[in-house]
Amino acid sequence: MVKTNTAKKAVSGIKSTFRSLRYHNFRMLLITQILAMIQALVLALLVYTGAIKIWHIVVLSGLLGCVNAFDSPTRQSLVVQMVDNKADLGNAIALNSSMSCRI
Repeated sequence: MVKTNTAKKAVSGIKSTFRSLRYHNFRMLLITQILAMIQALVLALLVYTGAIKIWHIVVLSGLLGCVNAFDSPTRQSLVVQMVDNKADLGNAIALNSSMSCRI
């Protein structure tokens, strides 16, 4: 699952970076979060009903990887726009980076 997620992110990362710059960042972030929520809801319903199969997990993981490929560059560009004081920009970038770290 992790390999599928990482592969999708690597393939579409460059294209999504340029596409995310064309759209309004708040709208793009809202769309990606809604799509991630729908993916999580589908996974939860499949588990709750007991209809979950391995291929469901692989497909949903791939879809989440595609969503994250658009979400990450949009979130990073949004941090730069939201910080008013440029002296705090380094701290804001570090805080944003720490949110995506996996423990």
